[in-house]
Amino acid sequence: YTSWPSLFSIRVGSNYHTGSDGQTRTVSKITMHPNYNSRTNDFDMALLEFPALSSSSNIGYICLPPTNVDPFRTNDNLVAIGWGVLASGSSISPSALRQVTVQAVASNAQSCINGEISNTNVQFCAGVSGGGKGKLFSA
Repeated sequence: YTSWPSLFSIRVGSNYHTGSDGQTRTVSKITMHPNYNSRTNDFDMALLEFPALSSSSNIGYICLPPTNVDPFRTNDNLVAIGWGVLASGSSISPSALRQVTVQAVASNAQSCINGEISNTNVQFCAGVSGGGKGKLFSA
């Protein structure tokens, strides 16, 4: 993974894939989670390090929960943000950042058991029953 950082850059302070607004930085270091398992995708996360950003009102921060605390309760509203496809089976992503509100689903719910949840210690289930805003998914 040591050669990967130069292949990636981040862009903050913009809601669009292209354009000149926001700030762009080249990733200087990638640290994969030490327990990452490519077979199961457990611990599929990494830290990206990049040069400092300038202060901007267009940049927001997230708060992370304390270690070993489950931050989700069944039916909690969760917001998913990204440039994912807008229709099932589509390969076209929108140019503007999108968001959708979904609900946390109990990991023992049938829709999660039948899905891709293989390790409830590191995965959670969320979605909208009946569709319209996506389907149940794990992250």
